[in-house]
Amino acid sequence: VHLSFGASQRVDEGLYEPLPTADELAEEVGAHLYRGRPSDGGTLEYFDMGSRSTDARVWVFVHGALSTGGVLRIFPGFDAKMEELNVRVVAPTMPGWGTSDPYGPLFEVSGALWLGQWAQDTLALLDSLNVTKFAVSGMSLGGSPGVATAAAAQKQGRLLALAPLIALTWDAAGAGFDLAAHYSPVQQVGMALLHNRYAGSLAAELMRTLILGTDDDGFDSSPLVPGDVTWDRRLWGYDMQRSVRYRLAGQVQSNRLPVDTAGPHVDWSVFDASVPVYVFYGEQDDVIPPPVATYAAMRLPWAKLMPFQGTHFHLDIFQVARTLFPVNL
Repeated sequence: VHLSFGASQRVDEGLYEPLPTADELAEEVGAHLYRGRPSDGGTLEYFDMGSRSTDARVWVFVHGALSTGGVLRIFPGFDAKMEELNVRVVAPTMPGWGTSDPYGPLFEVSGALWLGQWAQDTLALLDSLNVTKFAVSGMSLGGSPGVATAAAAQKQGRLLALAPLIALTWDAAGAGFDLAAHYSPVQQVGMALLHNRYAGSLAAELMRTLILGTDDDGFDSSPLVPGDVTWDRRLWGYDMQRSVRYRLAGQVQSNRLPVDTAGPHVDWSVFDASVPVYVFYGEQDDVIPPPVATYAAMRLPWAKLMPFQGTHFHLDIFQVARTLFPVNL
């Protein structure tokens, strides 16, 4: 109990390591800082990748857990392939991960409130970059934040397409979705423990210790990852380390978000069938089971299901890009 209470205090107090300067951040990982976000005045880290053409098509990408917006660079040649497709990718890092400031109070901002702030800040970031219309994807834990961003964009007539990717739908039993029903009793207990501020904080500190203590060889041989993945395991590990190096607020808050029951979290009624929706999911995914990953298609019946053979780790990001942004021959 004492360890859990101490962990909760440290997570709530803030930094574990000093943040890099903006220049250091740009030099080390190519990230940028958007300061003065409208929801709370905080700072949002983001990555701006791919095409720099004035007529580039824009893809807003929301990362998953234990990662940052820079996770897309684990896919070999990502920037070059986006340039070939004339696609500009704007990938903000969610609050509390990497160098993005967390939303606070940490243990109070959740559910629809968190999503509303996120959508507001993401649209403001895009305004600052002079981006008018765009497609949106949210991957894994970023699924609901991606949908919330897309819904806000749809209200403004700015959404070109939506593609949830192996997306975790947040609990909204009152809106017809019970997240726990799709997981085993043991997994449900784990979710409940992570939702607790004290147990969740202690688990986050233990996870941080494990991640920062893993070297390149350890990431290369990680038993979590199937042997046939084609992305760079070492870059995956480095991005994971960046995600938890400075703060643990993102991990602790994110563990609580999916099981927030004060739904509905997204106004699905704003979407229009004229805007295409593609739902990607792994047929053997045991992290985000297909009934969870395809919930968006149940709410948006015109959505096209895009199954792939494999697990949570086998998503082909370039197939997603080609689907959203076909090349006109």
